[in-house]
Amino acid sequence: MIDISFFEFLLQIKTFQLATIFFAQKFFKKKDHGQFIYKS
Repeated sequence: MIDISFFEFLLQIKTFQLATIFFAQKFFKKKDHGQFIYKS
């Protein structure tokens, strides 16, 4: 039996990834070949 909280955890990770991509596209400048510039 699988714990429901595990699915909630995965959903939170997926939501976080989508939000990260969204904010990256909105706030980070793109290079000419399409990759994002991240300040390390």
